[in-house]
Amino acid sequence: MTESLTRPSRRSLVDLVIARIQQQISLGVLVPGKRIPTETELGDVLGVSRTTIREAVVVLAHMGLLEVRQGDGTYVMASAPGRESLDQRLRRAAALEVYEVRRPLEIETARLAAARRTASDVRRLRELLAERDKLRAAGKSEQAVDVDVEFHRTIAVASRNGVLADVYNAFSIALRETLVHVAHDSVVGVDTTDLHYALVDAIARGDEEGAGATAARLIEIDAESLRSALTP
Repeated sequence: MTESLTRPSRRSLVDLVIARIQQQISLGVLVPGKRIPTETELGDVLGVSRTTIREAVVVLAHMGLLEVRQGDGTYVMASAPGRESLDQRLRRAAALEVYEVRRPLEIETARLAAARRTASDVRRLRELLAERDKLRAAGKSEQAVDVDVEFHRTIAVASRNGVLADVYNAFSIALRETLVHVAHDSVVGVDTTDLHYALVDAIARGDEEGAGATAARLIEIDAESLRSALTP
């Protein structure tokens, strides 16, 4: 387990330690009922203090994912995977994991939106893009991100699939955090404005394949920007 953990950066250390430990539980590296590495071992691998590890463990124990046994160590709870809600899990998801999930979700919502959109949906998408452009031009990056997230949520709604729209609504919590992360990085500056407009055009003309391909390209560019932002 310790070899697959990497030193956290750019986010709250405690939150990142929580994310790393939870990731290992989700992936089955840390097995329910088994003891996790000691505070010292985790601290050495992650490059953080024992205090940081201890705070993260307290949070995970409160969530029901870990159990601290005095004098014996800390164990993964047997029922850990089912204890946390979807939005809580997404809030702690590693940034690049978010994009791995986002790709198929965005492609499918774009394809379905192209097949089922209404004139009102298309009009709203164009309005959001115009608002996004104004905010970006004014240097209001976080507000622009909020509009961008609403743009993609509107595409999900246009899919006319209620379950998919609900999943995307929960997913948008993590999506906003990763987009803000990229927007605040001075090194990353890829402009995807044209692709956003191309996506709306494909949806407007009912081009399912074109909408899916454009959505995929947008995700690829954003993911590459995020990788650059996360590079020490």
